Amino acid sequence: MRWEQLHTIESVEASFLDAFPHPIHWPHETHFIRFPQLKVSSSSMLQAFHKGIFPWNNAGEPREWWSPNPRAVLFLDELHISRSTKKILRRDQFQIRADVDFNGVLVGCANRPATWLDSELVHALQDLHHGGYSHSFESWKDDQLVGGVFGTAIGDIFIGDSMFSAVPNASKVALVHLVRHLRQCGFRLIDCQVLNPHTESLGAREISRFQYLKYLDRATRIHPSLWRPL
Repeated sequence: MRWEQLHTIESVEASFLDAFPHPIHWPHETHFIRFPQLKVSSSSMLQAFHKGIFPWNNAGEPREWWSPNPRAVLFLDELHISRSTKKILRRDQFQIRADVDFNGVLVGCANRPATWLDSELVHALQDLHHGGYSHSFESWKDDQLVGGVFGTAIGDIFIGDSMFSAVPNASKVALVHLVRHLRQCGFRLIDCQVLNPHTESLGAREISRFQYLKYLDRATRIHPSLWRPL
């Protein structure tokens, strides 16, 4: 896949929805738009998610808004649990909680040498969590947060953002429990955004941007999202 394609919007003279062309109209080889004037907020992120767009850039670089083609997704009934992970699950060594320490999960995910989670994004995600849109699934051990995953619920799609582990396998166990919870709530898939070896090993695969946007169009008609407390 080539990631060099880019368009730039230099000014914001209309609302976010008006300023951004819908990804359904993007050229096949265009994966992101650079929008240097747009500040990330809970409002702009939520509008972007509803259009199949998400902010993503390397630390210190101009903000880019992505809708990659193809799109990585994990259909919940296609989750692959390895033998080693099944053994870890049977040991029941973690306590699984949801939305107990969303900020702690954010901090854990951002605590890396290079991260896309800058302060502007963190504040926007905290606001989305306070508004009931973004959620975390967490692994705890000895009353300490040791891993987790977070994302945002849109209808029957969970937009997965990031995960972290302070001890081995903590995030993987949290993800398995998240998938089980999403199934019970009636969700269809987790949006993994861009495929990598880790998500692929868990069963994620690529679909076309057009296919993803069809799923998303259906999801945005579900109000509120299907998320329920654990």
